[in-house]
Amino acid sequence: MAVERAVLAEATMGPKARPDEIAAVVSWLGCAEGVHVNGAIVTAYGGWSSA
Repeated sequence: MAVERAVLAEATMGPKARPDEIAAVVSWLGCAEGVHVNGAIVTAYGGWSSA
């Protein structure tokens, strides 16, 4: 538990993304609104590298 708290304290945007949040990104990429996104790396994991 202490390790988890320490890791979460390092996350710049709070807790890691939940599975349903990642699924929403994947779903958006597969629908009409995401049609113009290609050849991109979409990072969706809760802001771990947003420092």
